[in-house]
Amino acid sequence: MTNAIFVQTVINSKESANQMAEDILLKKLANCIQVLGPITSHFYWKNQYQIMEEYLLLIKSVEKNQDNIIKYIEENHPYDTPEVLCTPITKMSARFGEWLLNAQNDSR
Repeated sequence: MTNAIFVQTVINSKESANQMAEDILLKKLANCIQVLGPITSHFYWKNQYQIMEEYLLLIKSVEKNQDNIIKYIEENHPYDTPEVLCTPITKMSARFGEWLLNAQNDSR
């Protein structure tokens, strides 16, 4: 088991996704974020079937930042109920793991 985590959220525009990624990185809450999309999400909201174009943020960080990432997303997301999913990373390549777990100390 490592100390690394994935945090995932979706948001309604590329501009918002890129801004959220930049903010999270500048706050040093994560070390790497990919923005994927557009993707098509199918879901129920307020008892109605919805289809929506969204952008997926894959946030890679360390466990100690998890609560602050969740808080940031909840406070800055345009949705009433933003998706925030956190998953521990149990295995990764050695070099990437070394970078991910130590990047917060990196002077970038």
